[in-house]
Amino acid sequence: MIKAVFYKKNNQITSFEISGHACHGEYGNDIVCAGISSAVQTVINGITECAKIKADLSVSDNKIL
Repeated sequence: MIKAVFYKKNNQITSFEISGHACHGEYGNDIVCAGISSAVQTVINGITECAKIKADLSVSDNKIL
């Protein structure tokens, strides 16, 4: 199961954490996980490149912070 947690401060989202595995296919070949990873990367690129906000990013097995 994939879990998404969003953190707020002063009623605004300040960070998020995505973890887990979709279990739709074998590890490394799961198209659902690939889609979620792509969507998260797009959000991060939008924050850093379009909004010009410095983002702290941490990626490890089954977790993006």
